[in-house]
Amino acid sequence: MAFDFASVQIQDESRVLDIRHPSNGQLLASITLTSITAEKPTEIRRRQDRRRFKNARSIKLDPVELESDALDLLAACTVSWQTADGGDKIVFQGEELECNHTNARRLYESIKWVRDEVDRFVNDVTVFLEPSPTTSESL
Repeated sequence: MAFDFASVQIQDESRVLDIRHPSNGQLLASITLTSITAEKPTEIRRRQDRRRFKNARSIKLDPVELESDALDLLAACTVSWQTADGGDKIVFQGEELECNHTNARRLYESIKWVRDEVDRFVNDVTVFLEPSPTTSESL
């Protein structure tokens, strides 16, 4: 019998990405994320595409707008975060931030290496195929 592709599907359940200091590997925070194909980011991407392609004759792909759209998708994938000591607010520029769309976008826009890790994670199909691990090592 041939391989049944339906037996391997992405589970759009959330997974945990450990954010470690890029130099010394110290655990800084854990971010719970959904895949980029989960319902919320998919809805946002469709809305972005409708806006972008509303008038097919005048499609303009502005790099700043594309980056802004990508940040919105990453923020939409962000379910929660936790500090290394178990707190639910991370510190950014001296301010404690609760996890919400605006704060996730702000973090990812400002801290490129965190954004890159989150982007790789949410786009990695293998992360969302297996049963939920308790943590996942960052790249």
